[in-house]
Amino acid sequence: PSITVATDRSLEATNLTATVRIDGLPSSCESTASETAPIIQPPAWCWDLDAYGPLNPNRERAHLDNFFVELVNNPTHVGLIVLRITNVGRFDANNRRIQFIVRHAKFRKFDPTRLWFALERAEHQQTIPVRIVPGGDMPPCDDCKIIKGGDLQ
Repeated sequence: PSITVATDRSLEATNLTATVRIDGLPSSCESTASETAPIIQPPAWCWDLDAYGPLNPNRERAHLDNFFVELVNNPTHVGLIVLRITNVGRFDANNRRIQFIVRHAKFRKFDPTRLWFALERAEHQQTIPVRIVPGGDMPPCDDCKIIKGGDLQ
């Protein structure tokens, strides 16, 4: 029912035509079909600012401080922190990583309502990407849960 075409990011065209050909059909059947569609530019929220793996608490706080500075310099943006949670981790606002980050934001007098968390299930903890979300656009979230800092106690 649909085809997704990945293009080179440097492509400057605004439209793309995809053609499908099916071999082996009887000669009386149409064997090709084409469709033209606009090329959708990647949204601005794709801006990855940082990513870090398991760190000791002070090193993680240093990464978070840099993240907070970037958000202070961009007052209309929201910070998105992607947390990959194992089956033993809490998949809600009481997750220990969220609580650690929110406590640090409050300690630094950074407004935690400017932080969003995307929780995804994973087999093991991976790197933690931190992203900038211009204007607070909702990021795509197929199998994840978004927790906005303003919803935290």
